[in-house]
Amino acid sequence: MKIIAINGSHKNNGNTKILLEEVRKEFNEVNADFEEIDLADLDISYCQAHSREFCREKGCVYKDGVDKVLNKMIRADAIIVGSPVYMGSLSGKLKALIDRTVILRRKDFLLRKKVGAAIVVGAAQGGGQECTLRSIHDFMLVQDMTIVSDGKGSSHFGVVGVAGEAGEIKSDKYALETAKNLARRIIEELK
Repeated sequence: MKIIAINGSHKNNGNTKILLEEVRKEFNEVNADFEEIDLADLDISYCQAHSREFCREKGCVYKDGVDKVLNKMIRADAIIVGSPVYMGSLSGKLKALIDRTVILRRKDFLLRKKVGAAIVVGAAQGGGQECTLRSIHDFMLVQDMTIVSDGKGSSHFGVVGVAGEAGEIKSDKYALETAKNLARRIIEELK
């Protein structure tokens, strides 16, 4: 099992990272190959919307490290995408990465049938978490991925956390438990 977790936060030590670490713990139990990619460590150029033919033939013109992320996504069995809520939606870095995945779609849907799941954290209840989940799911649907929820019991759209300050998510017991359930559901689907 090869799992890629993409931390869409602009920080390496925020609440999204903490929830992804909860997910990682469950994958450690089954000895899965789990890798987290922190977008905070990357400079990501914006997609310039070249033609389909250009992308297929020449590949992406940018050499900013995104190609390594895309290759890891191609090799993964499951992709977990986490984002803080910024102005009711995704972080800017995550949106830039998602836009750059267009090349994978243009090269014959290279993410097709991969298991996808989402984790989001907003500063307040009703702070845009479901809109952000939907944006992540939209990306996965456009890539023809298989989206999973956190499974029986709650079976929500994904993991939703409420936390403002860094580390505050540790007191959101529901989000921590849902993160574990999401990992278990991904493992179940991959088996």
